[in-house]
Amino acid sequence: MANWMSEPGGAPEVETNNVAPPFDELPVDRWQKLLNQATRIVRAVSRTDSSSPTGCARLRQTLADYLRRARGVECSPEQIVVFSQPETANYLICRLLLNTGDAAAVENPGGTGTRHALAFHGARVVPISVDAEGLVVQCLYDSAKQ
Repeated sequence: MANWMSEPGGAPEVETNNVAPPFDELPVDRWQKLLNQATRIVRAVSRTDSSSPTGCARLRQTLADYLRRARGVECSPEQIVVFSQPETANYLICRLLLNTGDAAAVENPGGTGTRHALAFHGARVVPISVDAEGLVVQCLYDSAKQ
């Protein structure tokens, strides 16, 4: 069998037309069935757990069980709040816990979203170095002396 790449003019013809396929060739019926199925699942979950502003009760229970088992953290589902976006969580946590001028340690290097949220709420952002074992605790002590 000859290698078509090594032969001059041997490359196969490739259709490069980047238009959508004809509508009648799309699996629209299958897509509709899957969409309906997913919608029923979402509605069922929403009906059973939409009243809690702290998030899905089953998810909070699962998280509490995980934290207890894997991390040794004793907490109840009522102590857990599930947010739909990390920015919302950062905002609320900053509003609840920070006073202007409070120091807030963040991983360095780390994401900028949390740093911006902390600074916006008046915290003194303290970058803490990270090594193979996690945060370099000595940096916390050094930052407290400043």
